[in-house]
Amino acid sequence: MPTWGDFVRQRLRWQRGALENLRTYGLTRITLPYIVKQCAMYFGIVAVSLMLFTSMLFVYLGLYTAPRGRLWIPLAVFVAERVCTVRRQGFIAMALAAPLVFEFAYDGVQPWVYLRAAADSLRNKGRQWHHLTKGEG
Repeated sequence: MPTWGDFVRQRLRWQRGALENLRTYGLTRITLPYIVKQCAMYFGIVAVSLMLFTSMLFVYLGLYTAPRGRLWIPLAVFVAERVCTVRRQGFIAMALAAPLVFEFAYDGVQPWVYLRAAADSLRNKGRQWHHLTKGEG
């Protein structure tokens, strides 16, 4: 998508469509894996929110300390995986992947999109599908 707004509208459309399809078809042998994935995704949003809340609480109370020693290994592995994943796109792509800034931006928007889609679907709020015109994307 050419802009963050277009990206958010696209993802809202996709997520809301997924939720409404699951509601329409209900629990079946076919839909069960998708329902489990949706539940896991929403559980993950709650878990990350609790982790961020407790981290901020620890910082506020002065109990938070930066990771030391072996605790840096998971971060290093995560960064290396991101950089290696894009290596075929060249050095610039690898340099953009290393700081994880774009990953964090995406990860910050995605839970909001999921929660908004669920709220809109539960309230039967009118759908506003956003389509790009030819030449926009």
